[in-house]
Amino acid sequence: MIHIILRLLKRLSIGLYSRYTLWLLSFLLGSSLLQSPLYAQCPTCPSGATIISSNQSNLNINSGAVVCINAGITVTSISLNGGTLYNNGTVTGNVNFNSGSTIYNCNTFTPTNGMDINGPFHNYGTLTQPAGSNVSINSNGNFINYPGSISTFVSLSINSSILISSPITVNGNLTVNSGVTVSGPSGSCNSIAISGSFSNNGTFTNNVTVNKGASPNNGSIPASSINSTATTPVINTQPANTSACAGSPVSFSVAATAAGSTLTYQWQERVGSGGFVTLSNGGIYSGATSATLTISSPTTAMNNNHYRVIVTNCPRTTTSNSAILSVNASPVNPGNPVAAANPACGSTTLNTMTAPAGVTYYWQGNNSSGISTTNPTSATFALNASGTYYVRARNNSSGCWSANSGSVAVTINAAPTATITGSTTICRGSSTTISIALTGTSPWALSWSDGSTTTNVTNIATSPYMFSVSPTSTTTYSVSAVSDASCSGTTSGSAVVTVTTAVSGTRTWNGSVSSNWDLGCNWTPNVVPTASDDVVIPTGRPNYPALNSNSACNNIDLQSGTVSINGYTLTINGVITRNSPGTGTLTGSSSSNLTINGSGNAGTLYFTQASDVTRKIHILTLNRSTGSGGVILGNNLIIGGSTSAQLNIIDGIFDVGNNQLTFHTGNVPIAAGGGDRISVGSGATIQFGLPGNLGGNAFTLPNNTFAAQVLFSNLIINRTNPISFSNQDITLTGSLTLTNGVLDIAGRNLIFQNGNTPIVRTNGTLTVSGGANLTFGTNGNTGGSAFTIPDGTFTTAPTFTNLTLNRLNSLGLGNQNITLTGALNLTAGILSTNTSKVIFSTTATSPAEVSTARIIGEAEMASRSIGTGTINFLGANISANASNNIGNVLINRKTGPTGISTVDAYTSIASLWDINVSNQPATGGGRNVSFSWLSDLDNGKNISAMQVWRQESAPSWQPVGSTQTVANTTLRTTTSVNTTQFSKWTVSDNVNPLPVELLHFKAQAVQNAVYLEWNTVSETDNDYFGLERSADGKYFEEIARVRGAGTSRKLNSYQYSDQKPLSGVTYYRLKQSDFDGKNQYSTIIAVQTIRQVPEYIIPNPTSPSLIKILTNNSSYEHTYSVSVREITGKLVYQQSHAPDSEGLIRIGLKSVSFIPGYHIVTITSPEGTSHHKLLIQ
Repeated sequence: MIHIILRLLKRLSIGLYSRYTLWLLSFLLGSSLLQSPLYAQCPTCPSGATIISSNQSNLNINSGAVVCINAGITVTSISLNGGTLYNNGTVTGNVNFNSGSTIYNCNTFTPTNGMDINGPFHNYGTLTQPAGSNVSINSNGNFINYPGSISTFVSLSINSSILISSPITVNGNLTVNSGVTVSGPSGSCNSIAISGSFSNNGTFTNNVTVNKGASPNNGSIPASSINSTATTPVINTQPANTSACAGSPVSFSVAATAAGSTLTYQWQERVGSGGFVTLSNGGIYSGATSATLTISSPTTAMNNNHYRVIVTNCPRTTTSNSAILSVNASPVNPGNPVAAANPACGSTTLNTMTAPAGVTYYWQGNNSSGISTTNPTSATFALNASGTYYVRARNNSSGCWSANSGSVAVTINAAPTATITGSTTICRGSSTTISIALTGTSPWALSWSDGSTTTNVTNIATSPYMFSVSPTSTTTYSVSAVSDASCSGTTSGSAVVTVTTAVSGTRTWNGSVSSNWDLGCNWTPNVVPTASDDVVIPTGRPNYPALNSNSACNNIDLQSGTVSINGYTLTINGVITRNSPGTGTLTGSSSSNLTINGSGNAGTLYFTQASDVTRKIHILTLNRSTGSGGVILGNNLIIGGSTSAQLNIIDGIFDVGNNQLTFHTGNVPIAAGGGDRISVGSGATIQFGLPGNLGGNAFTLPNNTFAAQVLFSNLIINRTNPISFSNQDITLTGSLTLTNGVLDIAGRNLIFQNGNTPIVRTNGTLTVSGGANLTFGTNGNTGGSAFTIPDGTFTTAPTFTNLTLNRLNSLGLGNQNITLTGALNLTAGILSTNTSKVIFSTTATSPAEVSTARIIGEAEMASRSIGTGTINFLGANISANASNNIGNVLINRKTGPTGISTVDAYTSIASLWDINVSNQPATGGGRNVSFSWLSDLDNGKNISAMQVWRQESAPSWQPVGSTQTVANTTLRTTTSVNTTQFSKWTVSDNVNPLPVELLHFKAQAVQNAVYLEWNTVSETDNDYFGLERSADGKYFEEIARVRGAGTSRKLNSYQYSDQKPLSGVTYYRLKQSDFDGKNQYSTIIAVQTIRQVPEYIIPNPTSPSLIKILTNNSSYEHTYSVSVREITGKLVYQQSHAPDSEGLIRIGLKSVSFIPGYHIVTITSPEGTSHHKLLIQ
């Protein structure tokens, strides 16, 4: 029993001689046993002992001496002659253990040549006898083997009784001489394992066994030789082969007997072809030392493992047969169920992963128990009751179960029902009550319909729900939807209200009593029209009809007068005509609805044009089904009045003709079916939004909204939120007016034909995205005045795939760059970039330019990888060279006035190239480069003496190559020159030096003035400098002349102070004039001024009939000079005015020939000059 307790403590990592151990042994065995030295703790070194704290050899311990060897110290060869040794280190070599000596071994003791034990040897640690030596326990000696110690001998001769508390191993022969007793503590069962012969002349107690080989009492050791009276255990029931599911507990049991004894058990396990290994309790094993071994959670890796048990009746043992464990894999956990709807109405379905073949799913819950699906591909379970449900899987062949899935709590609510009743017959003009019975939980919501209009009702507290109706014709009422606090439900029934009316026919308006459409006395015969009746509105009536309720008719003939729809719906099921005199109209309002049903062409709609209100319809619905059926708009119409306003085309074509169709504030202005669209004429105007009514959500036109490629005159965007034409190309013969909001054309085509002002902008913008194309002018439509895209036209700087210019007059860019990913197609016209530029992305191609179709201004090829290859873009041609890699290349070109440079004493052609590379071609022979430009950019240069120039560092230019003659062709091209450095490049001649070499030209704002200064280092025949000023950097006026130095070769300085600068940014340049009248221009400089503008133009935009200028003067205090120029710079008006008593200057331009669009108004007063941009419509 002590042996079992000590092994248990060792497994629990509790020290064998700790206080806890001693307490436990005392509790189990009684305190008297603990008084024996056998169970004392390994003693500590006594005080006064000699301490060995360093390694030594040949240690002698004489009589009475006490020596302690410290831990970690090794002593080689030792002789004890009556002394005492405490070993906490390592002892090896020769050991002489003489009589009267005592050894306490608490660590490692290895007598190399064996040892004669002639005194007490207390072994608490490890005693190991090397091979080839002998150990003898002599008669005056004593060997005490303490629990937990290790004793290994090669050959052992026992001549004195010993007590075994821990197993001993003898790797050779064991001799027990006469008179010797080998015993163990009471209740224990310790063993001596031998490998050689066994000679026994002594006595063994029953709690000591001798083992040879794999089993006790094996080989030549007869039972009588160990003096035991114990009987060998008999196994009555062997462990049986067992099958188990992975993760499920499994047990092996044995039944054994031995007369009058208490048996012990030790289970063993064999994995594969290996040997049996002793099991201990812990982990998945329990009962390893009992009659039943339990494996709590076997795995498939344990399949075919063998298990046996050794049954011991100390010292006799019997080993059982081995039993085989078969472990079957458990099915995969089906996964947590997911409810198709939760909470659900009426029923729902639980879903999990699909069951593999041979596996059955079992659904369980408080509504259904044990319900299974045997379809191996099904993983669903339909249920109609609330509850908590889970699923698990069972292997049909092995019977193994998976773990339970997670559970899902499902709530099933009963679906409500709604049943409508109330069929009856009434006279026209009478009313009746319809009843809807409801089941479920209040409050309810339902929708009922009269066949044309659906009414939604919410928060119904009681059943039945009842409502009153007064149909003018037989009507079927139905309930189309019902829901309660939890569910949507089912509807049933119908209520047919039959209205007795006169036979269908023609109803002619007489208007004898009032304008009430619903009064029979106003009609001939005396019956209000129904949906199947034709209606005639003749001339000369005292009153004309106005709707007092939703009304309908078949055909309607609007001969004269007007039909006021008011805030109701007029439904026309036939054709609209206007027989003589043909002046009849419809009058709408912001709450009027018009529905046109039937088939075929419905005729032409005319609305009263007295005001925006009278020609307004809230919702216009078109549902004409046959062929090209539809309706034609005879004059202008506004669809609007609220956020729900729209043109709803269910079927048919809505033909706008050449009229103006305006959509006002609706969230969804247009709802068009698949093939049902809007047709427009080339003179039509489509407008979104009205002044003061800019509401409505962002909106995208439905697919195929328009009947064909959109070609109309004007498109007006005056709406806060964006309108998207992402599904429709646009072609305009007039203008795109961006008053407010955003027009999004996404990746579509925007084409302007020959309008004088293609784009008019106040506050609106245009948004584009990948794939969009922009075209100005088409074949046969290349007219229109010179035009500049207004500043800020695009929401952000746009990127187009292609930009096409086919417009005889020029096109100018506003203040935004345009990026192209495809091509710039220059068919006709000049593209002027002004202060912006055209950027060609890495996928774009170089534009093909001719004299009549080219770029003036800045163009740029975005940086792209060239490496060792070649590139020819914007007239810069860089050759290939495999010996150097220039990496990425960016080419910027300026043409026209901004492309003219001063190189040495010469002016250049009107073309400047700026080439940037990642790596300069400083090695490998450099790169060859040539340049091409149109003859229009010669700037008067002599093509017989042309020189290529490169700017190393501003303002210094260096010639590259020699003077050359350029061929006299439209496209000028230099011969290649070699360079090892790329920077700015241009071409000039060496014939006509500049008359003036300008050192610098500067401007600085000082308080309310601008101070200008310039210096020259040489002048030739210089008459004067004209100082010019501009508000936009394009159109300049001279403000002063400063006399030049004639001919001079010294530094000359010039100054001028502009005391009345323009407000905002002012641009300046110098015009140098020779005595012979020739002129040269300097570069343009800009300066920011802060002068307050004292004049304002109201309103803006305005009409040409009256332009009002508000000044801060009155009563003719000052005279103002007013000039008006077109955006091209053409002067259309100039005159002096004095403001009236209100401080207003009033100007009329009716008698002046001008082009509608943006104009620049310049106002000069004693306080200075201001410039204003004005839109004249």
